Amino acid sequence: ALEKSMEMIFGEGLGNVYKRHNMLSRACKAGVAALGLEIFTKPGCGSDVETVFTVPDGVDGSKLVKRMLERFGLMISGGQEPYKGKIARIAHMGYCTEHDMILVLAGLEMCLAEAGFCKISGGAVRAAEEVFQDEA
Repeated sequence: ALEKSMEMIFGEGLGNVYKRHNMLSRACKAGVAALGLEIFTKPGCGSDVETVFTVPDGVDGSKLVKRMLERFGLMISGGQEPYKGKIARIAHMGYCTEHDMILVLAGLEMCLAEAGFCKISGGAVRAAEEVFQDEA
């Protein structure tokens, strides 16, 4: 598995891997922000491997994580103590693609709408697509 992973990294080019991770990070953060969610990490302190956001009041982060998996087969992570139920994390490292980000943001918006936080508008997907379009 390690040999295959290294083959894929060198095939894409290490610089391109970093560039892709940065683009996915910016797209995810733009989508999360478009939903009115607060990015948990302070500006300049985050990384390109995951987006961490504060779960809105009235929404249980643990249930949100579970619902994403049950309804859409999408795996996001919750917070650990003392943030359990208060934050959620979307990973975008490894071999994630633009398609993966669109799916997770659409699923997140739909699950948050189910929880009564927002209405479905497509805003998260639109914000991510704008980042992708700027990169094209």
